[in-house]
Amino acid sequence: MNDSVKLKLISKVAQLYYLENYMQKDIAKKMSISRVAVSRILSKARKLKLVEIKINSLKDSFGDLELEIEKKFKLKECVIVSQFESEKNAFIELSKYLSEILDRIVKPGDYIGVSWGYSLGIISEYIELKQKNNISVIPIIGSLGVIEEGINSNVIAKNFAHGFDGVSYLINSPAVLESIEAKKVMENEESNKRIFELSKKINLAIVGASDLGPMSSLHKFSNYNSDDFKYLTSLGVEGVVNLSSIDKNGNVVPNMVDRRTITLSFDKLRKVKNVILIAVGERKKEVMKAALKSGIISILMTDETTARSINA
Repeated sequence: MNDSVKLKLISKVAQLYYLENYMQKDIAKKMSISRVAVSRILSKARKLKLVEIKINSLKDSFGDLELEIEKKFKLKECVIVSQFESEKNAFIELSKYLSEILDRIVKPGDYIGVSWGYSLGIISEYIELKQKNNISVIPIIGSLGVIEEGINSNVIAKNFAHGFDGVSYLINSPAVLESIEAKKVMENEESNKRIFELSKKINLAIVGASDLGPMSSLHKFSNYNSDDFKYLTSLGVEGVVNLSSIDKNGNVVPNMVDRRTITLSFDKLRKVKNVILIAVGERKKEVMKAALKSGIISILMTDETTARSINA
């Protein structure tokens, strides 16, 4: 078969499939060729640019940027929303997309782990879930932040459980203790031991990220003192994810501050099937990049400006 004949056959098959809406099996029957041959011909049509597929995405869908970030950091998904004047409005918008993701990937009887922070606090208030199937929500970090601010892990767990009509568990310990000895005492309390045991069942975790800057929730609400921040900075800590200190490459930085915290460690987070990172803001771009480089994040949710900074 010469080239012109080949091209005519390829063009004919492509026309039947893309313009006339024939099924591949119907084309195979019509053209007296195998279904495998039809598939190969359609692939050839795309390679030869006889067929060019264009998707007219919705305005502000950021599909190309999402795919770039997914490939760059080997993510399952990336969700980007438009830039908002208020971070709160960005989180309210992200709550809609998180609701869809959770309805899609959470299965009956699943255990979900939640961290702390302003972002998760807002999202947990606005989440609207369709699935209501026996979901258990567990705080994966000790109590941190003022209850009334809604950023405390116990409050966030309760809000997510309410969205699922599920149950939430309470961790009866501050996230940051005064000493390693005090941490050991808290870890040995029966109620907390139960939480640690249940955390082994978590198949999805939702976390935020915090830089070490003066505007961070870590500065505003944790009981880290000024010496702690100076100490962590001196060690090359870029920021924290679920109170685990990481450097710019996403490696855990061993330090004395982390040794007195109650949290699900990075090593344990790495074993969780899906870890969702939700964060916005230019000041967080470096710690977010670090978290993505660590390899523990499955799904990223952020705003356009932050996403472009991360992808630069």
